[in-house]
This record gives sequence, C-alpha cells and structure tokens, in this order.
Amino acid sequence: MISLVANHSSLIIEKAKLFEETQRLSITDSLTGLYNVRHFYRSLHAELERAKRYKDSFSLVIFDIDDFKQVNDTYGHQIGDDLLKEFADILFHFSRKSDIVARYGGEEFVMILPKTPKESAYFLANRILKKVQEHKFLADKKLSLNISISGGISTFPEDGDNEKDLLYCADMALYKAKQEGKKRVICFDKTIFSEVSNETGF
Repeated sequence: MISLVANHSSLIIEKAKLFEETQRLSITDSLTGLYNVRHFYRSLHAELERAKRYKDSFSLVIFDIDDFKQVNDTYGHQIGDDLLKEFADILFHFSRKSDIVARYGGEEFVMILPKTPKESAYFLANRILKKVQEHKFLADKKLSLNISISGGISTFPEDGDNEKDLLYCADMALYKAKQEGKKRVICFDKTIFSEVSNETGF
C-alpha cells in the first residue's frame, strides 16, 4: 500500500513538473530564452491596464541590432544566432524582476519597464547601449566582434493610451535613431511624429 501511494505521488509530481515546463516553453523564445512575442503582447496589455488603474507610468523600449544582416552574410546564421543569444543575456542582466524582456522578432528586442518614467528608461537604455559597444561578442569563438544597437522609447501615458500607439511611437523613435546614424537611443516626442511622417509619406 505504501509503495502504491509513493508511486502515485511520484507520478503526480512528475506531471506537475511537466505541466510547468510546458507552460514555460509556451511563453519562451526557443533561441534566446527570453519571453516570446506572444507573451510580450499579453504582458503589455496587462501592464497598460495596471498603469491605467493606478494612474501610473511605464515605458517601452525597442532595440534593434545595427547591420545584423552583415553578420549573417559574413559569418553565417549559426554565428548570428550565437550573437543574438549573447545580446539577450546582456538585456536580461540589466533587467529587474518586474521588467518584461522579449524577443520581438529577428534582431529586434523589446522591454516593458513598469513604474518607469521616460528619463529613467532613457538612462537604462543608454547603459545597455554602452555595455554593448564595450562588449566583445563571440570571444569564445575567437571572433570578438564589436556591434552597436539602436533604440526607441515611448512612455505611457504621454505617448499613447493603448498598445498600438505605444508600439508605434517606440518604433518611430527607433526609426529616427536609425536615420540619425544608428548607435543611439531616442525618446519619442511629437516632433518625431511630424519628421517621420514627412519622410515616409504617412
């Protein structure tokens, strides 16, 4: 009887572990180990509702690795994947427990920073940018590549009161950073809206 109970308990524990692992994998990007874009969208919606309820602010940062295609073209996609993983580790290192760090797609990454005004988000983003510029990527493979990143920041509530607007504003700020020569972080403001609209025809 004791043996049967022990075996049954062991099966329950194994099933619980399997369920937890399945849940974790469903919200995780398989390459970088960061959250995936599906979980990011859910988290953005939840953070927006929280900020509205408590009349709080939060910021959104989108990062893009500059000239990433050249890395893939020069060294191959496997090296490109290794570089993405290394960059993801830097983002994770600089994040707080309350932050959501996700791979947005390709070489783009995004951070949700709860209770963070624009100035603080800008300070953090520039710390990450500086770390990336100083870091020798793929040193373990004897490549020691130097890369740079660009970033765009939007903040609730001043830049938008819904997910679509906040993402659009952060993306426009990123576009502006690219247009100004890359290797920089730009915060969204209303002047960017006019400049980018004129350049793109939107």
